[in-house]
Amino acid sequence: RLVEANQEDAPARGIVVDTHRHKVFTDGRNAELTYKEFELLNYLIANEGETISRRELVDAVWADYTDDAPNERTVDVHVRRLRAKIAGYEDIIRTIRGGGYRFDKHPDVLVEA
Repeated sequence: RLVEANQEDAPARGIVVDTHRHKVFTDGRNAELTYKEFELLNYLIANEGETISRRELVDAVWADYTDDAPNERTVDVHVRRLRAKIAGYEDIIRTIRGGGYRFDKHPDVLVEA
């Protein structure tokens, strides 16, 4: 007779965003996001359901760059790297052609505030 594994022992499936520790876990493994990648994802989640323009993302996530603010392509590079680090769940960040990026509520994403 097989003994079922305790659910507590199984790693969490999906994405877990720990806002207090500034960490993101993919299927129980630390996604090792950079500070800016975390801030970008966190901003999109905070504005769930809204399309956020690249300009707004630069203004919000890179607000501390007063002298030499990055251009909007910097956002694309960071989104690409972020998606690579959360492989298997990259569709949680939607690209809105001509509009920017959007995070929609997703069953595989748990945000721990």
